[in-house]
Amino acid sequence: MELILIFSALKLELNSLVRKMKNRKILSSGEILIYEGLINNKKILLVVSGIGKENAETAAKFIKANFLDKNSSQNRHNFIEKIIIAGVSGALRKSFSIGDIIICKNIYFLYSDNKKIITNTNIHVSDRLNNFAITQHDCSSIYYGNLLTVNNIITDKAQKEFLNLEFSVDAVDMESYWLLNFLSSSKIPILCVRSISDNMKYNISPSYENLIKNAFVNYSKVIRFVLKNPSEIIKLVINGFNFRKACRSLHHFILALINTSSS
Repeated sequence: MELILIFSALKLELNSLVRKMKNRKILSSGEILIYEGLINNKKILLVVSGIGKENAETAAKFIKANFLDKNSSQNRHNFIEKIIIAGVSGALRKSFSIGDIIICKNIYFLYSDNKKIITNTNIHVSDRLNNFAITQHDCSSIYYGNLLTVNNIITDKAQKEFLNLEFSVDAVDMESYWLLNFLSSSKIPILCVRSISDNMKYNISPSYENLIKNAFVNYSKVIRFVLKNPSEIIKLVINGFNFRKACRSLHHFILALINTSSS
């Protein structure tokens, strides 16, 4: 039976898929959360890595050692056929709407060298797309574009416009580059797909990064943040609706991939 491995940074991004799983079991519930089960008779591993470089690297190394490496003592899942890196992202192009799907062709990491911002050597993944059945789903538009991975949430509109123009990148996240950095050597077809949760019209608050710990939302911090910053309530509500819309769009797209994938 074909096994599809799906990565995401936040548990919230995968909740709908987790609920659809039959014969669901938790393989790991510590630093890395891993679900195994069936969706439409396809065997699925859902991996929740947590946000940022360190979590992504830890999750990728764990999966590679325990599920992908031929010499692994626990290598009972060496028949993994496909890997999908999925999640929500910020848009760097004005034309994107909430819930639009970006299939990533190149993934870059941004860093600073002698005060000049440059992009590292990119990871090219478009040659792997033929191993996936890409179909238009019923919610939003689907685009092919370039993804930028950064160390901090980018909220400033002017900075987003600069990054888009300077480096020809279309969306931004905090994990994909590091996941690909460790997983691309596995020779397994990999697809990186992002759903737009904040665009050039709806920017998230710079404080929201502190409301999320590892793979989970810190709800007590959210409440304290709102009480201390009542002016942020409307933005928080808008961001919440946008996040849910992006997740629904992502779930529809992933389910379409699973449904059209060969057994």
